[in-house]
Amino acid sequence: MARFAPVVLTCLIAVGSALAPAPALAHDPRTTAKKLSQTLEVEGIGRLTFEYRSLHFNPEMFERARANPGFMNLLNTQVWGRMGRATLGFDIVSRGLKLVPGDYEFGINMTPAEEFSVVLWQGEAKKELRLDVERDPKPVPYLTIALVATAMPDTFVLEARCGPYRGTVELKAPTLAADHAHEAPAPAPSAGTDERPAVIAAAQRFFDTMAACDAAAMRAIVEPEGRIVRLRAGPGAEYVTSSSTFGEFLARLGPCPERFLERMWDPQVRVHEGLATLWASYDFWRGATFSHCGIDAFDLVKTASGWRIVGGAYTVEPEGCAPSPLGPPAATPAKP
Repeated sequence: MARFAPVVLTCLIAVGSALAPAPALAHDPRTTAKKLSQTLEVEGIGRLTFEYRSLHFNPEMFERARANPGFMNLLNTQVWGRMGRATLGFDIVSRGLKLVPGDYEFGINMTPAEEFSVVLWQGEAKKELRLDVERDPKPVPYLTIALVATAMPDTFVLEARCGPYRGTVELKAPTLAADHAHEAPAPAPSAGTDERPAVIAAAQRFFDTMAACDAAAMRAIVEPEGRIVRLRAGPGAEYVTSSSTFGEFLARLGPCPERFLERMWDPQVRVHEGLATLWASYDFWRGATFSHCGIDAFDLVKTASGWRIVGGAYTVEPEGCAPSPLGPPAATPAKP
């Protein structure tokens, strides 16, 4: 069914009015701050450091870039996209993308629709992280970056502000989730066995039977009266929802006009007695064509025949999807 790093926002360097000559990318020293840095150190784990040029926001250049794809590409690849360095001393996960320790060039990219992302480079290999962006009620003239702790010991927020924009992204340090005793652990099942692998396997069987268009096999792992809810962004800040029972979903499953492939990763599972929830990032393919990404959330109960899905919800996000850590799907077999 169809979430590292919140990093910089849209800061425009004060470039010259001409596009082609290299000197046009030189900027006025009066509007370019000194090199700044922001560091987070976790004792016994390592450091996370961002060093960058605090770029001045230039509204005129911003509008010019939005209207000129060639100019925007030039700035995205040569100026905004490579404005500093990031040093990761420990693993970070953001939006389903894993960043390993090491040195990166970093910067920002944007689109004419005011969509922003953080880009991290190792050589020519680029990883892109979408930012959650909003209008800042107190605009700032220069790029500023802050790392902010949250109530969860393994989660931090990188906040970036520049001009009228503010962007954030969560950064998770998986090492801290295991090493900090004060973080609440996942509840253990009363029987003393770890049921999480079985819960994950039940969700995977749901995807497998959907890919095979096998309604009979799917019926064995879902509760027909259970309900599944679809959530998709609508106009403005509203969301559009639709729902159906699993029984209705089964009735529409076959025969399949094309092969459907849904892949989940980094599933988060909670189990108590015979009740479980699973939350995971996913991507969805129609044949060999990427369709969308999102979050799956399943509710399951344990029965005499095993774990069954009794309800759930999922988001549909056609745009802004980070590359899946699973890589591209294997060659798509013929549909059943």
